[in-house]
Amino acid sequence: MRIIPPLALALCAGALASVSAAAGPARIVILPVVVHSAAPDSTYVSRGLSDMLSARLEQLGGLDVVREDDPKEATSALKDAVALARQRGGDYVLFGSFTQFGDGASLDVHCAPLAPSDDKPRSIFIQSGTMGEIIPKLDELADKIAHYVAGDLPESSTTAAAAERAENSDIAELRHRLEALERAVFP
Repeated sequence: MRIIPPLALALCAGALASVSAAAGPARIVILPVVVHSAAPDSTYVSRGLSDMLSARLEQLGGLDVVREDDPKEATSALKDAVALARQRGGDYVLFGSFTQFGDGASLDVHCAPLAPSDDKPRSIFIQSGTMGEIIPKLDELADKIAHYVAGDLPESSTTAAAAERAENSDIAELRHRLEALERAVFP
């Protein structure tokens, strides 16, 4: 039996403690939303959307939410968003834009990891007839962001539709083979 020296044991224990401490909740930096609107005060809309997204993400738990409140830091450019969020010590960055056109509105946000990885930024798009219709959809958006950060993305509707088409194709092939078997057995 091999005995581990106390110093080596202490170093291993310290390393494990630092790894588990580092494995705490992911830190997501929320940047102000860029607003494209004819409204005279777009800062109000930008702050309101950031407030609502922050509150919803905090309610979900499992995330350390950091808000950047300076409206000058609003960006829809990935490179700029990543640089700002790294300065704030984040693991992920949430950024995007809100566009109001006539009676319609859309919110386009992106969530990107800051550490080098194979993960691509997740883009989430919400569109509705009015600003009032966008607000209830923020819960769904926050849910998608939390799933992305946790690494358990739900299937996209495109993936689900492709799986359904493949299943229907399999059923059609099975039906075709069954009919051919019946014709061979019962001419």
